[in-house]
Amino acid sequence: MQRLLRWKQPSLVELPKMRVLVTGGAGFIGTHLVKRLLADGHQVVVLDNFSSGLRENLKGLPVQLVEADVAVRLDIPCDQIYHLACPASPVFYQKYGVGTLLTAFNGTYQALLNAERYKARILVASTSEVYGDPAVSPQPETYFGNVNTWGPRACYDEGKRAAEALCYEFQAQGRADVRVARIFNTYGPGMRLDDGRVMTEFITAALAGRPLRLDANGEQTRSFCYVDDIVEGLISLMAYDGDIGPVNLGSTDEIRLLDLASMVISKLGSASKVSPSARRLDDPMRRCPSVSLAVRELAWAPRIPLAVGLERLIPDAKLRVPRSACSPLVVLIAATDRSHLHLSRTIPSLLRQTKGWDAVVVVDDSSSSSDLIKANFGSAGLKELNLIANRRAKGAAGAWNTGLEFIRANIGEAWVAILDDDDEWSESHLEICYAKAADDVDAVIGGIMTLVDEAPASVPNHDRFILESFLQHNPGWQGSNTFVRLSSLERAGCFDEALACTHDRDLAIRLLSLDRFTLVRTGVVTAKYHIGANEPAYTRRLNPVKLSGLRTFWLKHRSRMSDEHEAGFFAHAAAMFGFSRQQITQEDESQD
Repeated sequence: MQRLLRWKQPSLVELPKMRVLVTGGAGFIGTHLVKRLLADGHQVVVLDNFSSGLRENLKGLPVQLVEADVAVRLDIPCDQIYHLACPASPVFYQKYGVGTLLTAFNGTYQALLNAERYKARILVASTSEVYGDPAVSPQPETYFGNVNTWGPRACYDEGKRAAEALCYEFQAQGRADVRVARIFNTYGPGMRLDDGRVMTEFITAALAGRPLRLDANGEQTRSFCYVDDIVEGLISLMAYDGDIGPVNLGSTDEIRLLDLASMVISKLGSASKVSPSARRLDDPMRRCPSVSLAVRELAWAPRIPLAVGLERLIPDAKLRVPRSACSPLVVLIAATDRSHLHLSRTIPSLLRQTKGWDAVVVVDDSSSSSDLIKANFGSAGLKELNLIANRRAKGAAGAWNTGLEFIRANIGEAWVAILDDDDEWSESHLEICYAKAADDVDAVIGGIMTLVDEAPASVPNHDRFILESFLQHNPGWQGSNTFVRLSSLERAGCFDEALACTHDRDLAIRLLSLDRFTLVRTGVVTAKYHIGANEPAYTRRLNPVKLSGLRTFWLKHRSRMSDEHEAGFFAHAAAMFGFSRQQITQEDESQD
């Protein structure tokens, strides 16, 4: 295909200056389009509710901002409408499936009504996803698609198909002058680095030196079009006079994702490897447009090859990607014989999280419940689930260390969020902790509430994270509100498996003693630590294993305890575990 074509759109001098409404103008493509329209001298109104678009994208731009939901009635005078508003990445549209469907249909309906009201030409951004998992490739506009109406991608695929049908009806009834652009994979500077798109996933993983996940073993294909070419295509389609149906806009240079991963690793000089994985449900094996209609009617074709586009994207990504974004988020769970709690607390706690994770590592520390643990977690529909057996000392500390070794060997540097199998998180726990995970932060601690037989037993003090406090008791920190960099845990020596009930306090002391260790607190309670009198024997008071752990902790840290610290430690041990000072110290006293 000829790469250099003459555009049919009017020149900048000839183009009449208009008032243009861009819905979703704070999104990736929207921002680039807004900048181009402003450069062409138009007055631009941006409508966005910032559900996936970023406010910072509009900073310094002379636009009129209407912060609103596009699915609510619009009344905005304008000459043209570019309707781009809708979550477009799986991370966002699957998170808000119902909202995605309503935005795709009701948002398009309101945009069409506004176009009808003000006699404005409207361009509606559709998607290559209307073709589903195509049986033909490349996909022409005449192909009706192969779409699953009952699956994880249906909210977006079917929402856009319904929006196109709505556009057709408005056009057929003479109610609006409509253009529909079916946009294929687009990339370029300004992409969100956390939206799960393959291009940014590969780049952030390669920057972090962690494996690049290859679904379907890397045999899937995509065609990537640089954002400037897409913007030119949108403007050309808007300027087209005449009847025209949906038009594909995208690159025809198809590439295997295995080859894309190799290209990204090479350009970054990364030591990352690839990690083959199974194909995700309904994720297309091939995606490549036929753009013959755009070439013929719009004199448009993509002009920026992938290698050149990557050279422009990578420096931008390097500037914007924080260390926290490079590091995946891994949930670590030690699963014991309390298998009924997996279904009543742990799994529901995970499934309701508003922030997604990159992997879940469940370490089986049970004596007789392995099959039940596998059944519970395996049937929960958890993404990126890894079930492994505890290879170290029995108990949470050994299980967590087994999990940390697995994460280092199979994932690499990561944020590790620990969840005990008898505790639970509020739905915003991961989101709130991850929001605090800045470049210069090593650990984030969320507030935790202790409950005894479901009744609140204490209110955590979020401001007492000082070493001296941990010498006496746990000042609002247990395993389940631990959110720490793997490298920081390793620097501190991970969990001491001889300490039983005090391993988390011991780890806190060692973390706080590290040079250049930065800990921040969320200041809000997002975790619940449960204690029950009817739990199995190893969680009850007067457990000899816990007595041994308390004794080992005291011997390990008594040299740094003042009299006040020591008194506080023994008082806490008596109140929490039922052991006296004499019971804890008798072994040492007998040696004297």
